Amino acid sequence: MLSLGVDLSQRPVRAAMLDEHGEIVASGSGADAATAAGEATRGRTPDVAAVAAIDGAIASLPGIARVTQCSPGAAAITAEVFMGAARGARHALCLYIGDEVFAGLWLDGKPWAGAHNRAGAAAWLALNPVERQDYRRLGSLAAEVSSKGIARRLSWRIQAGDRSRVLEQAGGSLDAITGRMLRQVYGVTQQQVVAGAFGLIGELHH
Repeated sequence: MLSLGVDLSQRPVRAAMLDEHGEIVASGSGADAATAAGEATRGRTPDVAAVAAIDGAIASLPGIARVTQCSPGAAAITAEVFMGAARGARHALCLYIGDEVFAGLWLDGKPWAGAHNRAGAAAWLALNPVERQDYRRLGSLAAEVSSKGIARRLSWRIQAGDRSRVLEQAGGSLDAITGRMLRQVYGVTQQQVVAGAFGLIGELHH
């Protein structure tokens, strides 16, 4: 049996074809779900497909009879339980931090979305009871530790007078600064950037 997974949570859209053992046999990417799926399937028709999307975005996958919609967190924790660090676990939790921030929960052997399908909304975990525009728009945790949040903090520091090589890479535009640029210029991984952000948050609360 062939299965297709499509991830709409980032751009470009990513897709992967898996065999009955959970091994990835082909992958693809594109501007939309159909393009990414077409590159991954290469003419083969999967038996089932699953689409992970933030805020319930719907993807059209013509020709596939069974298509399941889920959150990115549910997709991530399911993958971890079946073939990753949480393999065989009855209860597990994963936290994804990148351009977006979300979580996946696995309770009693199945993904748990919560009563209102918001159990994985880790972006909105409260950190500091202050009134900030980015907290209200993005969520407290996402505003602090996502790639976009970290880039935004750097742009604030530059506006305050700090110097950074990242601004040169962004062509002198503060709005063009991204988390990926920070990692490239300073030679750090996303995990190191996030760890530093969490350390800063801890200092702010002491």
